[in-house]
Amino acid sequence: MENDEIVWVKQNAILISQTALPLWIINTVARVCYNSNMPEDFGKQTEFVKALIRREHESPLEFVDFIWGITTSRAIANELVRHRIASYMQESTRYVGYQQIKMIEPVNSEPGMYNKYEVGEAAKQAFIHYRALVQNGVSKQNARDVLPIGMATTIYCKMNLREFRHFLSLRIAKPAHPMMRDLAKKMVKAVRNSMPWEYSEAMLYGLELDC
Repeated sequence: MENDEIVWVKQNAILISQTALPLWIINTVARVCYNSNMPEDFGKQTEFVKALIRREHESPLEFVDFIWGITTSRAIANELVRHRIASYMQESTRYVGYQQIKMIEPVNSEPGMYNKYEVGEAAKQAFIHYRALVQNGVSKQNARDVLPIGMATTIYCKMNLREFRHFLSLRIAKPAHPMMRDLAKKMVKAVRNSMPWEYSEAMLYGLELDC
């Protein structure tokens, strides 16, 4: 059904998979370097992971993986995939035909810099042109050139813990785009909610997360 109305959706990140027993995995692979035994005390396992991070011996963190299902804008997705030590699968505008435009709800916008109504009207006009091109025989992969960069997209992202920490060090920092900071914080929250606090506190040790 053709519909010129804009649907606004919220940015989101859902953790859909992670390495089981992450601290045990990190301890196991790292201790082979020192020929040391795994301590039974969980606190010592936790402190060992923190000590690895303090010494910048972070290669053992690469054995822990996370997979997120992310809803964000095309603009933010373009920034996300610049983190190349990761894997991505994204909805393709070459193959998907759009009957309605979904735009990502802005967060933390500067006053006067983002007028939601005006952006919505511009997106609506872009969609009218997109649909006209497709109806006149232009392929979806060429008609997509007029689609707004703020439209919603779905992307799956897989990162190991070492790359996730690097990602957070850049994307939660204040100079990062407000929408990217919001996404990074949602990814952190998803990780924290998926495991005991002691696990996430150790794996995110030393980062200034402000969340």
